[in-house]
Amino acid sequence: MGESCYGAVRVIVIFFNFIFFLCGCGILSFGIYVQIEKGDYAAVSTTRGLTASLLLIVAGFITALISFMGCLGAYKKMRTLLWIFVVMMGLIVILEIAAFILAIVYRGKLRDELYDDMISSAQEYGREDQDGITDGWDWIQRKFECCGVNGTIDWAFYYQKASGSHNIVPDSCCVVENKGCGNPYKYSNGTVVSAIYTKV
Repeated sequence: MGESCYGAVRVIVIFFNFIFFLCGCGILSFGIYVQIEKGDYAAVSTTRGLTASLLLIVAGFITALISFMGCLGAYKKMRTLLWIFVVMMGLIVILEIAAFILAIVYRGKLRDELYDDMISSAQEYGREDQDGITDGWDWIQRKFECCGVNGTIDWAFYYQKASGSHNIVPDSCCVVENKGCGNPYKYSNGTVVSAIYTKV
């Protein structure tokens, strides 16, 4: 009876660890995809070395590694690997609880830091040596149909000064985007013909 229960537990451990291994590989792959395809989006946060894509890569790798150790340990009946697996799972649970508590305690500070990052990066928009930030802002504004951090007024302060252009907003702020659509001086009546996103 005891042996059959042990065998059933072993099969369950192998099965679930195999599922977690596949999930870890999926997260890792998605993180790599985001880093390659949407790396410019992360450049908007100019002071953070750790981006969402890198977090996904790290989390996916750790998940795949730990679950592989648990699966192998259960399959080969290796006590050492199983103990390492149990200890690491315990540490992950503790870290998740700590991260949850910190996120609640410091949510206001995190929001303020993200806001400061975006304001800082807006000041770099359009500069020749800041293509990543420029592409990132363009992608955000097209994707979320917004314009600036606080609205179009941000670009009146930052974009004109940074690029030396008369554009009041980047073209990516336009509902119907075309070259120079954010330039009020392009039109004889001094108004922007194409509507500008107002969502922030």
